[in-house]
Amino acid sequence: MLDIKSLKITSDHQFLDAKNHITPYISIQLQKIYPDVLKGKKNVIDKLLKLITRFPKVPVFKNYLTTAYMVQERKEKGYEANRWLSKEHPDYLFGKTNLSNEYLDKDQPEKVPEVLGIDLNLQLLYPEREQFHEDEVMAFYIVVVRYLIAVGEYDQAEIVSKMLKEINPLHPKINALDTVITDGIFKKMQNSHEEELAFKRTVKAVDRKKERQTTIKPTFNYPEQIDYLYTSDLPLATERIDELLALDKTKLGEDLILVLKDSIERFDYFYELSEKNGWDEDIYSAPIHSLFFLCEIQHPEALTQILDILRQDEDYVEFWFGDIMGEILPASIYFQGKDQLDILFNFIKEPNVSAYSKDAVISAMAIVPYKEPHREEEVVTYFKNILTFYIKHNDDETIADTDFMAFMVSSIASSHRKELLLLIKMLFEKDAVNYWISGKFEELEQHFNEKTELKSPVTLCSNSVKEMYQLYKVNWIDQQLEDFEDKEDSLFNPTFLPNYEDKDDYLYNPLLEEDEDDYYYNDEPVVKDKKIGRNDPCPCGSGKKYKKCCINTGKYE
Repeated sequence: MLDIKSLKITSDHQFLDAKNHITPYISIQLQKIYPDVLKGKKNVIDKLLKLITRFPKVPVFKNYLTTAYMVQERKEKGYEANRWLSKEHPDYLFGKTNLSNEYLDKDQPEKVPEVLGIDLNLQLLYPEREQFHEDEVMAFYIVVVRYLIAVGEYDQAEIVSKMLKEINPLHPKINALDTVITDGIFKKMQNSHEEELAFKRTVKAVDRKKERQTTIKPTFNYPEQIDYLYTSDLPLATERIDELLALDKTKLGEDLILVLKDSIERFDYFYELSEKNGWDEDIYSAPIHSLFFLCEIQHPEALTQILDILRQDEDYVEFWFGDIMGEILPASIYFQGKDQLDILFNFIKEPNVSAYSKDAVISAMAIVPYKEPHREEEVVTYFKNILTFYIKHNDDETIADTDFMAFMVSSIASSHRKELLLLIKMLFEKDAVNYWISGKFEELEQHFNEKTELKSPVTLCSNSVKEMYQLYKVNWIDQQLEDFEDKEDSLFNPTFLPNYEDKDDYLYNPLLEEDEDDYYYNDEPVVKDKKIGRNDPCPCGSGKKYKKCCINTGKYE
């Protein structure tokens, strides 16, 4: 494909007049009728037919006829008019681009090269010409971008789009180009998502909490101090942290374990409370507080309880942890389980446990060689055994989860231990790994070969509860606020506003233009926005549920 910038391009609006048989009188007629074409006036088609009869050599009138039908939502008549245009004026570029757009609209991309040339090269399509109008270049290559997207050549489409913007970033067709690219990205994501859904295998955690429900609050050793965890958002006030840490460590550890157990056994109680009174971070942060404290107050029975919460179903995890489970759990698992790797290994092999819960354990195991380099061989041996186990049980629907395999091989890749590559390759060959998450095997192999310093697999890992709160604030709360502010700023970015400067340009591509009146005016009745439910997606676009994102900001009330 020719470098577009090498074309000789002009923006002179009279450049094509002679070629298209446009006299000053015809130019005036075109300028007069063009606004009526865009507004979809009923009598404009009759006017155009009369002008076509009077000036049969002028292709622009037939192009306007195509446009008029399209504006009036008479697509088939528009296609018919353009085929007439293409037959009468076979060299007219806009007839070719319109015909190519028709093929793309009808999901027939294979026909586009028959019209635009197999090389998709404007110069080769018109070898006798030394110069092209800017609008011709834009129209031709915007269709090329559509075609490339239709055949899955997204990277090439981006390259062509970038070259067009370098020619004239303010050209009115750039808005159409951005729409084409955005639609293409959406289509790519949609196709990729559909392929992923067809490929992936998911293990769902079973409901293990149903028979354990109660409304009775646990009996704590330190009820007054533990109540801080049930009435405080993250992070906990420093003076309250100090007060808790001053208590007997063994008894405090027992209470922290009870908090985790309580999150399971009173799940229905807390869920119904949230449905009745709304989401309140002060009430529903107790398990996270407990996990942070257990990083410092290590207790021999804590690991058993932490693994118990990891066995719970999606409803439990979503309610208490949401998207931050992978950030919160690994540190607690590491500090409680670093000397009990056999227990973690056996948990990884359990059936009917979600990918995200097992990933938290893998991340915790990956912390071990980072914190304790002398134990690297020990951990690598466990990883070998885990990979071998999953190769053997790839057909077990209660075990084999393609997302977990992706999480696991990504974590293992950071170890750069090449002896694990063969086992990972076997998993890929068995279609056991969701490569939409991990990347393909070749990408992982390249990562294994890179000589980089071993990094912590998690950002939140400290045996100081105060440091855990600080890390959480910096890496989660502050980042969320920053992302939210960025989204607010983008709403007022002037580069997103449409450009209508050259509406009188008569070289018009009907399939890539907007009706100006339709843009500014809408006769549809205004409907009051539906109230946002706490479990609905957050309107800020973060992808999280409303209750886990902006519910307390008041932004969308």
